[in-house]
Amino acid sequence: MKSGSVLAILVLVSAARCCAAQQVLPEFIGVADALDRQTRRGVIPEHNAVARLCEVVELYPDGYSVRLRHRLEFHRRLGVPAAGPETPRLRELTRFQNEFREVEHLLRLADVRFQLPGFHEDSSPESTVLLAEKARLDVDRLPWIAEQYPTVALWLRSQEPVLRVIRESVTRSHWYMPVFQSRGSDGGQLPVALQHPSAGELLAVMSLLRTSAMFRLGEGQVRAAGTELLTLLRLSRHLQSALNPHYFTGMAMESVGSELCRAWLSSTAVTEADIDEFMASLQALPVASDPLLYCEQYDRVVTLELLEFLRRDKEFSLICLPDPLADQSAVRIVQQVLRQQSADWEAVAQRLNREYDRLQQVYASADITQAMLQMDQVTEQWEGAWQQSKSALETGKSVSQDTVTEYISLRLLLGLPALHRKRGFALGTRIDHSLLQAGCWLRKYQIRMGDWPETPGEVEQLFGCRLPLDPVSGQSLKYRRTGAAIRFYSVGWNGIDDGGVRNRMGETASSADDIEYSLPFSLARPARLPRF
Repeated sequence: MKSGSVLAILVLVSAARCCAAQQVLPEFIGVADALDRQTRRGVIPEHNAVARLCEVVELYPDGYSVRLRHRLEFHRRLGVPAAGPETPRLRELTRFQNEFREVEHLLRLADVRFQLPGFHEDSSPESTVLLAEKARLDVDRLPWIAEQYPTVALWLRSQEPVLRVIRESVTRSHWYMPVFQSRGSDGGQLPVALQHPSAGELLAVMSLLRTSAMFRLGEGQVRAAGTELLTLLRLSRHLQSALNPHYFTGMAMESVGSELCRAWLSSTAVTEADIDEFMASLQALPVASDPLLYCEQYDRVVTLELLEFLRRDKEFSLICLPDPLADQSAVRIVQQVLRQQSADWEAVAQRLNREYDRLQQVYASADITQAMLQMDQVTEQWEGAWQQSKSALETGKSVSQDTVTEYISLRLLLGLPALHRKRGFALGTRIDHSLLQAGCWLRKYQIRMGDWPETPGEVEQLFGCRLPLDPVSGQSLKYRRTGAAIRFYSVGWNGIDDGGVRNRMGETASSADDIEYSLPFSLARPARLPRF
C-alpha cells in the first residue's frame, strides 16, 4: 500500500520536473473548462474568496515564474484587477528575518549604538541561526509572547494588513479559482494533475495564521486567537468544498487547525462566552464536499486527461512511465520497450473507468472500515501484478502489446490508493471536528464546575446538549479521566476500541488506530526568553 502511494506521488513529481526542465509557462486553457463552468455557476467576484485573497497572496502554481500577461489573465478571469505595487503582500518569516538582519547590520555600521529589538550586541551568528530555527519550530504550534521571539512579533505586525485581507476573504461564500494548464512538448495541454497540490502560497497562509493564533494566545488575546483559528478552519473548508487540486490541502489544514484548537481550549484565559462564540462559528463553517464526488468529478477527469496526454506525447510518457525507483539501466530498457511497442490505450482507459466505478461501489455498499480493508487488498493485488509486468519488460521476458498495456494500466491504477485514502483522510477530518466540538463542551463544563466530569453524560445533563458521536462507530466518543486531565477518542478506521492508542509511523506491532484528543493540551507558557 505504501509503495503504491509513493509511486503515485513520484509520477507527479517526475511530471513536474519535466515541466520545469522545458520551462513551460502556465496558461488558462484545457481540460478543466467544464469544471470551471460548474464552479463558476452563480459565483460573482464579491462572493468569491479567491478574488479577495489573491490581492495579497500569490495563488499561482509552485515552480512557475508567471509572466505578467498570465497574471493579468488570471485576475481577469477572477473578475478583479491585478494588485498594484502599493498593495501589501504576504512575506514569509524566513525572508523577513533575512531582510531584518540586513537592515540591522546597516544601521549598526552607521551608528554602533543602534540596536533593533530582537538581537543583542554580543549575539553570535550561530546563536542567531539557532534562535530562528527554534522560533520556526515553536511559534506555529505553542503559545508564545513577543519577549520570547521579538523578531517574529515584528514580522506579524508587518503582516497585519495581509491578515486583515485573509480574514475578510474567507468570510465570503464561494471559492472559485481558474485552473492552470500548460502546454507540453508537442503543443498539447498538460493535465492539471501535474501541478503541485499546494499551489502558490496557501501553505504560507496557513503558517501565518497558525503563528498569529499562537502569538495572540500567548499574549492573552483569547478571542483574537480564536478568530485566527476559525479563519484557518474556514479556509480549509473552502478548499474542501471546491472541486480543485487543493482538496487534499484543505483536509490537511483542517486537521492542523483542529489540533491547535486544543491549545486554545486549554488556555486559562478562555471563558464560557468565548467558547459559545467559537462553537457558533464552528457550526457556520462551509460544508466539505464528499470525497467520492471529488473523485468522480475531478480526479477521474484529470486521470483520463493524463492518460490522453501520455498517449499523445511520447517523450513525456518516457519520462513518467518508468519506475523512478529503478536503477538507470532498468529505466533505459523500459524506455526502449515503450519506444518500440505501443499500448492499447483504449483498453487502458476502459480499465481505469472500470476501477473508478469499482471504487464508487465499494464505498457505496460497505462501511468505511470494510471499504478501506477491501481497497487495501485490491491495491496489494495491483502492486503484485505491476511488479510482474515491470520485471517482464526489464528482463525482456515479454515485450508484447498486452504486457505494455498491463504495465501502463497498473502504473496509473497505483494512483488510485491516493484517491481512496482521501476518503480515509476525509473521515479523519470529520473525527477531528467531532472531537473539537466535544472538547468545547467538556471545557465549558470544567470552567463552570471547576473540575472535569466523571462521565460525558454529566455534561449533557448540565447543558441540555448532545455531544457529537464518533463518525466511525456512530456511538459515543470514548472518554477517560486521569487526575487533572481528560482524554476522549474515536475508535479509528478499524472500528475497534484500542484504548486510545494510535500507532506512530513505522510501528507495526498492532493495528491500533484510535484518534485521541486530550485536555489540557498545553496551558499558555510563561515567558521563556531565548539564550544567546
